[in-house]
Amino acid sequence: MIAGITITITVIAAIIAYTLPQQYVAYAIYEIFTITNTNTNTTTTSLIVEPVAIKEYIDSTMKLKKEIYNFDVNIKQNKDNKRYISFEVYGSSPQEAVNNLIQVTDNLLKRCFKEKIADAQIMLKQRVQSIDETLGLYRKGGYIILEPSSISQIMQEKKLILQWLEKPYIIKQVSSIEASQKPVKPKKMLIIAIAFMSGFFMSIFVVLFVDAYNTWKRNRKN
Repeated sequence: MIAGITITITVIAAIIAYTLPQQYVAYAIYEIFTITNTNTNTTTTSLIVEPVAIKEYIDSTMKLKKEIYNFDVNIKQNKDNKRYISFEVYGSSPQEAVNNLIQVTDNLLKRCFKEKIADAQIMLKQRVQSIDETLGLYRKGGYIILEPSSISQIMQEKKLILQWLEKPYIIKQVSSIEASQKPVKPKKMLIIAIAFMSGFFMSIFVVLFVDAYNTWKRNRKN
């Protein structure tokens, strides 16, 4: 009985595993815009929003659009550097997975981040104006006292801001899009292995239950 139940469950699982649609994955790495504010001596503060907050915003946006997309999307943040996030998007073929990834990121870049970019542009233009005023006072011998290293940092900050203002972004792609050439889902062997183990333990439970029932039945007759 144990062998029969185990084999039956394993065969059913194998049939299901091999009839499920195959899924391929496309993935790419994106960088969240951050810039160091020299004036406040911070090292990780983004003048737009914290990288973790951007990740949370993307997650909430994807949840709202889950009904629109008929494919899976996974977004992961780099544990060592929160500025980098990876997108994993699935499709029924490598090319479809790539197209789905482009669809997701284009939607985020062209629609979801419009308001955040507009707010950041206002904020960063004000920051450039503040830097110019600070440097102007310094050059005129005003009350501003800065170390040469601080002047260099401020000028570098201004340069980065101006570069961003020319081509504003919240996230930008920093790696090529890669697509798996072999299906990554369903994991057939894993499904079959789990089914085998489940069937084995289930069959033991059934045998013990039947044996206990037969024992109880015999004792009742006696």
